[in-house]
Amino acid sequence: MTQPLRGLFVGTLIVLVSSAVAIVGVVRSEPLVFAIGVGVLVLIFANEVLGRVWQAPLDLPLRLWRRRPHAVERDRWLAQQREHQALVEPVIAGADFRSWKAFYDDDSRRRGKEVVVGDIADGEFCWRVIWFPTTEVVAWPHRWRDERWHRAVVAQPRFNTPTPATFGVGSAPLPEAIYVIGQIESAEEAKLQLSSASTLADIRGALARP
Repeated sequence: MTQPLRGLFVGTLIVLVSSAVAIVGVVRSEPLVFAIGVGVLVLIFANEVLGRVWQAPLDLPLRLWRRRPHAVERDRWLAQQREHQALVEPVIAGADFRSWKAFYDDDSRRRGKEVVVGDIADGEFCWRVIWFPTTEVVAWPHRWRDERWHRAVVAQPRFNTPTPATFGVGSAPLPEAIYVIGQIESAEEAKLQLSSASTLADIRGALARP
């Protein structure tokens, strides 16, 4: 007999015996026998009720209270993630091109020898600024400015093992958002303009000057 069945059998037997003792006490008008039978029944039911009370209603709030600081911290972190993502979405929506393929297909002359003229941190991204033979100056997100606010579930392959890849939280993929921010005759001139700029708007304004 398994442990749960044995416990159920013993408990049922005790209840039956206690009930019988209480009934005998009533029939024979023996208060002491009746009190013993009823007392055992009261103890059994009290133990059952108190056991449930202590295991569920009191234990659950205690566990929730212990987890509450972690839940508050998690909710705060997720709210900050959403705020940062809300700043990213308009940047993607306002891009001149949403992929490098579309950018190159739009003008075949762009497939010449482009030149990286520098990087600049602006908003949620660190932008890479490139000069193209079309005399265009282009910026695209090279990396996140702070990866803590842009996380996603990513596959983590296990190298040199037959075990399938696992999944974890890592840096979210960067969007392909290509901005054409102006035109200038040479990469050297573009580098000069970039050296005094702190935002993409600064570069755009400098390249727009006659």
